[in-house]
Amino acid sequence: MAGVIRFLDVSFAYPGALEILTGLSFELAAKQALVISGASGAGKTTLARLAVGLLQPTAGRIEHGPVSVGERRRAAPAQLVFQDSADAFNPRLSLASSLAETRRSSEELHAAVELVGLDPGLLARRPSSLSGGERQRLGIARAVLARPSLLVADEPIANLDPVSAVEVIDALARTRDRLGCALLILSHRPEWFLGMEPTTARLSDRGLCS
Repeated sequence: MAGVIRFLDVSFAYPGALEILTGLSFELAAKQALVISGASGAGKTTLARLAVGLLQPTAGRIEHGPVSVGERRRAAPAQLVFQDSADAFNPRLSLASSLAETRRSSEELHAAVELVGLDPGLLARRPSSLSGGERQRLGIARAVLARPSLLVADEPIANLDPVSAVEVIDALARTRDRLGCALLILSHRPEWFLGMEPTTARLSDRGLCS
């Protein structure tokens, strides 16, 4: 099965700082899930931003499908679900208005919201009126509207209560099954995702360890 994303000996350092990621190599195929854990400061968020093209490697290369990210941005669509999906929505607009920026039909908006287990009636509300778990699932719905081949979730269940965390994990699993996309999940709670039967790895200063 062809790789959706490939990290090929990737390293990254912020300007004037030591390398935060060194020599990372891995590949993800469609419908495959990879859960990467690691201590705070290990570089999980940096890895997530590299995977969607928000940052560029200082060494090595990242490929989405057949084309390097550096050659043509997001040749295969990759979408990022933030740790706090409130960042994905304008607080002054209704959720429907925010999601209208995706230029999808109302039927597509409703289908994406239902996919993550929410009532489309929530779209009339503003982000501040929703719980953290609801906002996180709407962040997944927003990503779904781009029809990504890769969904990257950076600490998607951090600061959520157990019930909300399970709902978010279920939404990610349904998204993978429905879209056939690959999942790259960065989390300090990797044991919560084992029901997806993912590959797991830990990020350290030695790179990725199984």
